[in-house]
Amino acid sequence: MAIPYGLHLQPGEKILWQGKMSWKSLWVPLLAGILSVWIYGLGVLFLAYAAAKWLKTDYAVTDKRVIKIVRHYSFLYLADTDIFEIKRDDVNDEYVAQTLMGKKFDFGDIVFISPKKKVVFKGLNQPYDALEKMKDTI
Repeated sequence: MAIPYGLHLQPGEKILWQGKMSWKSLWVPLLAGILSVWIYGLGVLFLAYAAAKWLKTDYAVTDKRVIKIVRHYSFLYLADTDIFEIKRDDVNDEYVAQTLMGKKFDFGDIVFISPKKKVVFKGLNQPYDALEKMKDTI
């Protein structure tokens, strides 16, 4: 498994699961882009927004941590990387949150909660299956 760009593993740490946001979860900007592309190319902005949102976020579960990696770009250059993490031992609860469209098209968020923080994996494809795979790795 390739290590997501911007993630630095601790010595002996192994990635057990990794994923990205589903394209289905970006249906609003994609639909807006497709419908408005004929208006002086305005739709290209919506499509670029959806592509940038998909490219900049990665999710990973290791044997020690639950991690969300968000990269921030300035034009085409990487400006900063934010790492949101919770130690596996500190996770008190995890659950799936889905909108009505998420239920219809089978995408949703997985929320991990600790006493001090919350990490949300947004827009995952088949979130219940992904959560079961993550639980199996514990």
